[in-house]
Amino acid sequence: MRKLKSIALTSATLVLLLMAGCSKSDDQKDFENEAYSAPANYTAMNANGQPAVSNQTDPDDWRISPMYRGLVEVETEAYPNPVFINSTFRIFIGINYITNLSRIEAFVFQTGFNQDGTGAIDTIEESQISEGTIPALIISPSSFPQNKLDNLYRVILFDQSGNVITYGDVKVNE
Repeated sequence: MRKLKSIALTSATLVLLLMAGCSKSDDQKDFENEAYSAPANYTAMNANGQPAVSNQTDPDDWRISPMYRGLVEVETEAYPNPVFINSTFRIFIGINYITNLSRIEAFVFQTGFNQDGTGAIDTIEESQISEGTIPALIISPSSFPQNKLDNLYRVILFDQSGNVITYGDVKVNE
């Protein structure tokens, strides 16, 4: 009977350790909370994917989450930024290591995540993800929620499990 209790206790401990290992780190949770906040500033980029002459930058934009540091990187931030409502902007994502990454989805909102957001507006599918590649998201602001034009929007990139990879703000002009 004592051996059975010991086995049950060991099994319960292993299950708890595995569950804890699968949960998000505090750093990842903090990063995601920052991502879910309202957009504040943006980094100005020209049509060639270079920083704009205005030197308007937002150091908060396009940082990589703790979960994906070293695995992916933003090769080129959203450009052009600002963007006109009837055109598109691009974000290039460098894939260094795949691990469990099989999908990247872009979501957009204006005042707070899940308050006025859309469904996924662009997706990088598994067939486009391999080590050493630089797939692009090509996004049209015409698919954004139209609460206010000529304003800032937060773009968040998620993996297939809903973990935030990166985020940044895009200014849309009419």
